[in-house]
Amino acid sequence: MLAVLLVNMVLSCCGYNEDITHCLSTRTPYFLKDIRDPTLDHFTVVHAELVQRHGSRYPTSNDINAMNMMAEKFAENSKITWKNPFPMEMEGELCERGKQELFSLGKYYKGEFKKLFYGKSLLNINITATFKKRTQDSARSWLEGFYDDEPEKKQMVIDNKINITVVPKDKDTQLYFHKNCRRYVEYEKSGSTHKQSNQYAQMKLSETANRFIEAIGMTDIDESTSKSLTQLAFTAGAHEYVVFNKSDGMLKYFNIRDAHIMEYIKDLETYYTKGNFSELNYKIAIPLLDSIINGLKLAVVNDKNIQLTKQDNNILGNFRFAHAETVTPLMTLMGVNIDQFALTVKLNEAKKNQRKWNMSKVSPYSVHFMFVLLKSKKGQYYVRTYFNQEAIVLPSCGTEICLFEDFVKYYEKITKDFDYNTFCSN
Repeated sequence: MLAVLLVNMVLSCCGYNEDITHCLSTRTPYFLKDIRDPTLDHFTVVHAELVQRHGSRYPTSNDINAMNMMAEKFAENSKITWKNPFPMEMEGELCERGKQELFSLGKYYKGEFKKLFYGKSLLNINITATFKKRTQDSARSWLEGFYDDEPEKKQMVIDNKINITVVPKDKDTQLYFHKNCRRYVEYEKSGSTHKQSNQYAQMKLSETANRFIEAIGMTDIDESTSKSLTQLAFTAGAHEYVVFNKSDGMLKYFNIRDAHIMEYIKDLETYYTKGNFSELNYKIAIPLLDSIINGLKLAVVNDKNIQLTKQDNNILGNFRFAHAETVTPLMTLMGVNIDQFALTVKLNEAKKNQRKWNMSKVSPYSVHFMFVLLKSKKGQYYVRTYFNQEAIVLPSCGTEICLFEDFVKYYEKITKDFDYNTFCSN
């Protein structure tokens, strides 16, 4: 009894969420925050730079194929009947929840920056997305929300009368850099990147797997298969919740402790492929950071020139829609959500519970950065950075609002003289 009490105290005191639907790692939906930033009332908003992951989606083809095989195994050797509810023709598509996430975020940021954007031309913003349809659909949903208070422009978005720049897959080094860097692709495929996550799964999944296999009535199954099926069933349950808002599907077989084990397995995987374990994980995001810096610098130049400011093609916002593999390396590159210790199988429970590197929190669907250029009444420029709607402290200045010069100076030390193709041995 005492042991159970102590475990519950750890779970509640160390920041763990008790709602399993908030603990689905990178498959966690985005939950909109009902907040606004009063700091903006004391500045003029000059420009905005967005980097946004697509919204909640259907599973991709690999997961759908795996779920089909899982359904066959259940039919052959279990007491449950489970039919894969995810048709292949919908693989990777934005679901209704995802569309609503993006719509709500677009509407939210229009409210925050209304003085800058209301009544302005569609030519005043740049929209970019990757070749993946779900990122382009995310851009449209976000813009529908952004122009919800301007019906004519909203209708133009609905009618696809807006320009979304899509760089070809093999040329995209700003939003799809993780697939165009030869060194990184080879590194990610190597077994070394999954060593820790695989070890942790072997160590920690036995109890969860035994309980799950017993609950569904499977017999004569080896340990390795039972653990693989258990992880896949949890993945299926996560997608059932995300797509259909169904928490009594596969998720009903798992409790919150199971979810935290699954979380840490994924956190170990992403730490060694997107975290600060290796500079290869995050330096590939330098072209993206460079484009953000250049967008802010150009905005300052234009703001100082009244003639440029009044032009229809003066860019007030660069809005980018991409993937977790885009946003997470950028987060690492900028020094955000970095732990002062390495994530390993042997990490003690106290540090594990305190870690910032928790994908359910820092890489859910619709995770995003918003960089905002502000101008004070004295004409001084600042950068305020939002991560998932909340203003954050950057290492460039140590406060939630950075002098523009400090922001640029700090991050240009990172981007200066970087050659993507040379670094990637392309």
